[in-house]
Amino acid sequence: MKRRVVAISLGCPAGVGPEVAVLHIDGTMSDGESLEVPIVGAKLAGSKTLSRQIRALREHMEVNYLGATQLLEVVLPTLLAAGCGHVSLMASVAGYRGLPKALAYGPTKAALNNLAEILYLDLHDRGLGVSVINPGFVDTPMTAGNDFAMPALMQPDAAARAILAGWAAGRYEMHFPRRFTLLMKLLRHLGERSYFFAVRRVTQP
Repeated sequence: MKRRVVAISLGCPAGVGPEVAVLHIDGTMSDGESLEVPIVGAKLAGSKTLSRQIRALREHMEVNYLGATQLLEVVLPTLLAAGCGHVSLMASVAGYRGLPKALAYGPTKAALNNLAEILYLDLHDRGLGVSVINPGFVDTPMTAGNDFAMPALMQPDAAARAILAGWAAGRYEMHFPRRFTLLMKLLRHLGERSYFFAVRRVTQP
């Protein structure tokens, strides 16, 4: 059986909803092929001010989270019928816990992390692999618009190698750069008061 890797990035050009991206992969499977690791991700430029982030929250949710669920609605029946395949969700360390200036973005990535855990529990015993990708800061046109410091900024080719290595090793989660993401993981275990204090110390001038 041949294996096909399909990388899909969802975006929202003017007047185009995330459902359009779903249509591009509908019906691409053929006999004797196994669809391996469709990357369910999204990209949407962040808003600068708090009021704009509040207005953008619904738009981010429609693209980052609902766009991914629409894609899964198309892909999963084929994978389940074949009894094999792998789904990998593109989330972010911004979904680990609440962060400043992530009002529109962070909640959608938290939702994707939760979704990945549910899919793993529901699909693993049915022969499907599930994984989640939680990058830190990667040097892309989207992050170029950030107006805050981005520690351990990673180049895209290094991020791609980390993802491929994680898939090859059969990891559930790929997170990178590890010198930054391991710190973010440690912060997840702090109580609320300690966490808020630590984040304020790091992010406030």
